[in-house]
Amino acid sequence: MKNNSSILSQVVVGVVFAVLTVVALSVFIHYAEPPERKPNTRFDSNYDEKPLLNELTDQALQQRLAEIKAISLQGNGRAIGRLPGTPGFEHTANLIEQTFRQAGLEVIEQRFTVVVPVTEYCEILGPDGKPLPGVTLYPFEPSGLVPTITPPEGVTGKLVVTDSTNPLDLVGKPLEKSIVLNKCLTNVAWPALASMDVKAVIVKESDVDRSADLDTPLPWSSMVTPYDVGYPRFYVRGPLEQYAGQALTVRCKVTWQSKPVKNIIGVLHCASASREALVVNAYYDSYSLIPELAPGAEQAISLAALLEFARALAPYKGQLKRDVIFTAIAGHCEAQSGTYHLLQAIERFSQEYPDYKSFERQIATNNERLIYVKRALEIIDSDDPWTERNNNAYRARWLKENPAQAADGGAGFRRWFEKAFATVAGEVDLTVREDYLQARIEWIRHGRPAFTKPLSELTPAQRKDPDFQHPLMKAYIDRKVLDTEAGNVIATPFWMVAY
Repeated sequence: MKNNSSILSQVVVGVVFAVLTVVALSVFIHYAEPPERKPNTRFDSNYDEKPLLNELTDQALQQRLAEIKAISLQGNGRAIGRLPGTPGFEHTANLIEQTFRQAGLEVIEQRFTVVVPVTEYCEILGPDGKPLPGVTLYPFEPSGLVPTITPPEGVTGKLVVTDSTNPLDLVGKPLEKSIVLNKCLTNVAWPALASMDVKAVIVKESDVDRSADLDTPLPWSSMVTPYDVGYPRFYVRGPLEQYAGQALTVRCKVTWQSKPVKNIIGVLHCASASREALVVNAYYDSYSLIPELAPGAEQAISLAALLEFARALAPYKGQLKRDVIFTAIAGHCEAQSGTYHLLQAIERFSQEYPDYKSFERQIATNNERLIYVKRALEIIDSDDPWTERNNNAYRARWLKENPAQAADGGAGFRRWFEKAFATVAGEVDLTVREDYLQARIEWIRHGRPAFTKPLSELTPAQRKDPDFQHPLMKAYIDRKVLDTEAGNVIATPFWMVAY
């Protein structure tokens, strides 16, 4: 009897919990869950879409793609595509505006600027100092924030042609201080070539790089890196391999530049005022790992469809229940700047989001860091911190006027600057360490010479005389001393560097 009572009580408890669960769900559905949003204007199912489908044909889309291709290839002899600032980009913007106006749309422009890499010059010169005929050199995209820049006089070396950068395939080739042309793009080990003192690496396309699947991209990825590496890497078109063994010079300068762009918005107005609209969106710029060669064939498909929709819907002007807004976005390949500016202009609700205040704090922090950077530049340009006779006075003023912590509890300028200074000093130390290791390698390669003459031919006084010390050993010791000093700077407060 006792067991039956226990089972009955468990059943009762289970039923109670089930009932409470159902009640809780009912309350949530009716009160807590947001109501389903219904459009202000009801969709009409009684419509005929045949006129629209008759206008949207494969032939028309192919013709639109051909138009975009033609204007994208109208470059300056080098640059093709729709990178902001190029002729192809400007011609495409004109085509969009013309199409919108012909369709009877109200055209609105939203102007802003984007930052893109611009090649000021990029060339390869023969032994006579003149550009090689029929050979065009293109730099790859910047590595991180570092664009491709050679010294003004360029980098010079004998051209070595390779079919592979596999170390076993490079045995016996005079790579040191050379310029390497690899005749394919697949698995180019340019970091290894850089470690062998190759001055620059150039690649060409080959049939080996192409896949039977036309949708498979070429293996460009081995030539780029997201890290800030300034090593010169190029793509070439033309018979460069004919100049194998000759001393060639590569000159290139790529800079970051601001270019004016615009979002182009076309509005197909409805029969009467409506708070709702149908938005058709596509971007019209293009990008490539070689910015000057960015035809953007695949990227043009959505733009062609947008323009065709605008043309096909033109006869419906003043007949629809909602506006149709066509947005041709610029700056998509520059961190989606065009979309950002468009949403920034029309948004009305983000301030209600909990994350909005965190964005405000981020903006305030970034503005504070900008002030820090300007103050840091003033300190770097001033002679006071680096002059030994003013060092103690500057140190006292620095510790007094620049607290280590800001009033809001964050890191103050002094702490930020000292950390930034140590980071920069570390970068300098790496450069000095590289010079030291290079000098040591050169010394070892030549048999670790100590003196300019055999030891047996030197007197005790000559052995102590620096003039008889071998130049390679002297360079190695000097670099070692400098490396030690640079290492000490990392842990030294910046105002003591003058000591």
